[in-house]
Parts: sequence; C-alpha cells; structure tokens
Amino acid sequence: SLRRQRQMCIRDRGMLVSLNGDTYHGEFRDGKPNGYGEMRYASGASHRGLWERGERNGSGVFVDVDGSVIETLWKGDLPETAE
Repeated sequence: SLRRQRQMCIRDRGMLVSLNGDTYHGEFRDGKPNGYGEMRYASGASHRGLWERGERNGSGVFVDVDGSVIETLWKGDLPETAE
C-alpha cells in the first residue's frame, strides 16, 4: 500500500507532507517526527525544534502567522508555562 511504501522510505531523516499541506523536514522514528526537525504548517506558521513520537517535546521555537514567537520547552505538544 502507499502508506507502507511511505513508511519504508522514511528511515532516519526525510520529509513528510500531510494531506492538509503541512510539511515536516527532519528526523523520524517509526514513521513519526522524532528528534530535531521543522514543521511548516499550511497556515503559514512553523515550528523548529525537538519532536518525540510526532509531538513537540523539548526545546523549540514556534512562529505564528502574525509573526509572534514562542521560544520555550514543549511537552505533550504544548508549550510549558512558568509557574
């Protein structure tokens, strides 16, 4: 199947284009973003940093379409907030 072929092509580094137009360039594990990479969202926003099992985890920089920047640690795909 196409899904199986795509995963066979993605080994350690590569590119993934989602059906919604999001594009990821970087490291993979088990067919998901894992390690360092950059996601460019179809909306025009982007995220560059560390990924784990397809979610933003660790240090990263998110740039929204309005130019606002969030540079912080991420956990479970969400920015960690200072307590």
